[in-house]
Amino acid sequence: MNHTVSPRGGVTGFLPLSLIFLALFATGCANPVGGGKGNVIISLPGTEGAGGLLASGLSTARNVRPGPALDGRLAYTITCAGPGGTLTQRLDPGVTEAAFQLATGIWTVTVSGTVDGVPVARGRAVMDVTGLSGQRLTVDLDFYAETDFDTDGDPLTDETVDDVFTVTTPAEWDAARAAIAAGGSNKSYLINVTEPVSGVSGVTSASFGGGTGVKVVISGGGGLTLNGTGSLLSVGAAQTLVLRDITLTGSSSNNAALVHISDPNAALTMYDGAVITGNTNTGGTGGGVYVDDDSSFTMHGGTITGNTADSSSSAGGGVYVWNGTFTMHGGTITGNTAESPSSTGGVGGGVYMEDGIFTMKGGTIGGNEATGSGGGVYVDGGVSTFTMEGGTVSNNTASRNGGGVYVAGSTFTMSGGTVSGNTATLDGGGVYMEDGTFTMSGSAVISGNEATTGGGGGVFVDSTASFTMTGGAVRGNSADTAGGGVYLVGSGTS
Repeated sequence: MNHTVSPRGGVTGFLPLSLIFLALFATGCANPVGGGKGNVIISLPGTEGAGGLLASGLSTARNVRPGPALDGRLAYTITCAGPGGTLTQRLDPGVTEAAFQLATGIWTVTVSGTVDGVPVARGRAVMDVTGLSGQRLTVDLDFYAETDFDTDGDPLTDETVDDVFTVTTPAEWDAARAAIAAGGSNKSYLINVTEPVSGVSGVTSASFGGGTGVKVVISGGGGLTLNGTGSLLSVGAAQTLVLRDITLTGSSSNNAALVHISDPNAALTMYDGAVITGNTNTGGTGGGVYVDDDSSFTMHGGTITGNTADSSSSAGGGVYVWNGTFTMHGGTITGNTAESPSSTGGVGGGVYMEDGIFTMKGGTIGGNEATGSGGGVYVDGGVSTFTMEGGTVSNNTASRNGGGVYVAGSTFTMSGGTVSGNTATLDGGGVYMEDGTFTMSGSAVISGNEATTGGGGGVFVDSTASFTMTGGAVRGNSADTAGGGVYLVGSGTS
C-alpha cells in the first residue's frame, strides 16, 4: 500500500481513506463503561487524533512515501501501555489493523514499523479511553525522522523511499551499491549496516553511480572498514549521503580521504552516532572528509577523529574544504592531525578551508594538531569566509602559528562561541591573522590560549590584517614575548 503522510494532517493514497483509517472504540453502547473494557481497533498509518482522543506525534510527520519496492513489506508492532498493563501485537507485513481490549483510562500507544526487520517508521499517541462508543484514534507515524532521513530541513519536502538494504558482509555492501547505481535518478534508499563489515574495497569514482537526485542513508549501528586504498565513500554530482549510527574506518596507509564529496551539488550530512575515523591520507589533503567543487557538508552530530593528512602539502587532517560549503551545527572533530616535513604543509589539523564557506553554529573542534599552522582551523584564499556563531575551538596545537584558528587572506566573523585552551609554538595562541579581516562581537570569547615562544596569546594581527572588536571578551590568554591578549604588528589595525 502506497501512502503519503502529510505534516498538515492530510493523507493521500491509492486506497480509499475509509479503508486506511478505520479506528473505532466499539463498546456496543453509547454510555461510558465504568471500570470495564472495550474493543479498540487501531488502524495505521494515521496523521491526527479525533473523537475525544488526545493524540501527540512522536515527532513532526513528514511527506514520506514508501516506494513500490516496499509494498506489502511494512510490518507494524503496536504496544498499548495503561491501567491494564502493557499489551503488544506484532502484525504481519501488509496488515494495518489490530484489535485490543483496553480498560478505561489513559493509554499510551506506541507504534514501530519495519521492512524486512529494518526500522523505518515510528509513532506514538496518548488516548483517553472513556468507554464511549464511536471514539476514534489515528496514530501519527513518522517515516524516517529528521535525524534519520530528512536532510534539507523542510518537513514539506516529498521524499520517496525506494528500497531498504541490510548489509552484514562486503558482498552485501557491493550488491547494495550496484542496485542503487542501476536504479537511476531521483530515488532514495536506506542501507542498514548492522554488523562490523571489514574488507570493503575503496573507490575512485561515485560509490552509487551517476544518477542525480539520489539520496542514500547509511545507518544500522554497524561499521564499514576500508581494505586497501581509495575512498570508502564517494558522493557524485547532485547526490546526497546521510550518515547516522555508522562507523567508517579507514587505512593507516591510504592515498585518499575516507569520504569524498567530489562533484557539484553533492552533499554529505552527519548525525549522532556517525563516526569517521582511522584514515591516513599520504597522497595529499583531507584525512577524514574532502569537500570540493561546489559541494557541501552539514554536520549535525557524530565524530570525525583519528584521521591524518600526511604529505609535503598536507592540509585538513579531519576535514578539507575547497570551493565548497561546510556548516557545523553539532558533533565533534577531534584528535586529527595535519603533518608534513615541509614548512608550507601540515596546516589545518581539524579543518582546512580554501575558497569556501564555513559556518560554525555548534559542536567542538578540539584536540587536533598541525605540524605547521592552524591547529584547529586554517582558513585560506581570498574569498573564504569563516563565520562562528557558536561552538568551541579548543585545546588544539600548532607547531608554528594559530593554535586555534589561522586566517590567511580571508574573512573571519565571530559573534558567538569560544576559542579556548589552544597553543601555538610561535604566534597567535588563539587566533592568527596573517591578512584578511577579523570581526568579533556579541558573546564571543577568546580565553586561556597561549603563544609559548611568540606573541599574541589571544589574537595575533599581522601587518596586512585587521581586527575589529565591538563585543565579546578576550581574557586569560598568555604570550612569551608580547601581547598576552592581542598583538598588532606594524600597520595592522584594530
